[in-house]
Amino acid sequence: MCTAEIKLISCGGEAAEGAAAEEFAAEEIAVRGRMREEEDCVTFFFRTDEAAFCLTFGRGVRIVRTGSVAYTLQLEPGGTCAACIRTPYGEIAAEARVAEQFLERTPERLDYRCSYELGFGGGEGLRREIIFTARFGKDGGAERNRGASGSRGGRKGGRA
Repeated sequence: MCTAEIKLISCGGEAAEGAAAEEFAAEEIAVRGRMREEEDCVTFFFRTDEAAFCLTFGRGVRIVRTGSVAYTLQLEPGGTCAACIRTPYGEIAAEARVAEQFLERTPERLDYRCSYELGFGGGEGLRREIIFTARFGKDGGAERNRGASGSRGGRKGGRA
């Protein structure tokens, strides 16, 4: 396990079909978190005052947010996944359909960008975008804990 400088931007909210474009406030997070590498994936853990996040990059990308608003998104290239958004007021059933995503990994950095449509029960979906950057290793100023297991090599370029 090592530390990583993490930046997450989640924005969007325009109607997917170009109807009345209603913008939702962007969420921007810049924190220090932890990174764990395994044979076939890398996972980042971090928290803010309101929530804790776990992002796993492997065959697809899994985003778990816990807190007063909680959800799990599994973003697969060209795929659709069911999601449940839990709020203090109840649960909202949703579906996420990936439009495009890009993942680039070097030994010091991981960059991920995903555009997806979030649908709610057959109505018009909302276009959303996630931009995630993590810096670790020499350039990121992250420290590696002694005795950590897992692959230290990186995968460069490609789709998530």
